Amino acid sequence: GERQEPSPLLGDDTRVMQRPREGLQFARCAAPQAGFRMLARRRPLLVGLSATYLYGTPREDPRTNQPDDVGGEPVGHFVVISGYEDHGRRFAVVDPMADSPLGPHGERVVDATRLLNAVLLGQITYDAVLLEMWPAGETTSS
Repeated sequence: GERQEPSPLLGDDTRVMQRPREGLQFARCAAPQAGFRMLARRRPLLVGLSATYLYGTPREDPRTNQPDDVGGEPVGHFVVISGYEDHGRRFAVVDPMADSPLGPHGERVVDATRLLNAVLLGQITYDAVLLEMWPAGETTSS
């Protein structure tokens, strides 16, 4: 089974969920600023965002997946934020997609403003989410 509870350590907009059978705990938050608290614990974040904005690519026709900046729609996607530098002005992003625009290894450091706006625009594609995972037994304050 899965249990959910508010997390006073992470904020009122964050829920800690536990899946004991899988040995996982994870926190889902609705506010991007909670992500800084999560990254400060040196845990990667799975983030849903607007790939169209993050990569600066054209919108796509949802029926054909072909670029169509006029009649197309924004594309949602998930990436991993693995850290930050320059006091949070730049973030290390990893994209697991095989043909990622981030390059051959799917890794790049991106400007914080571009990343944050991509997460906020992820609301359009219903992908905006920050998800932190850690092994069962560890606490959210570790």
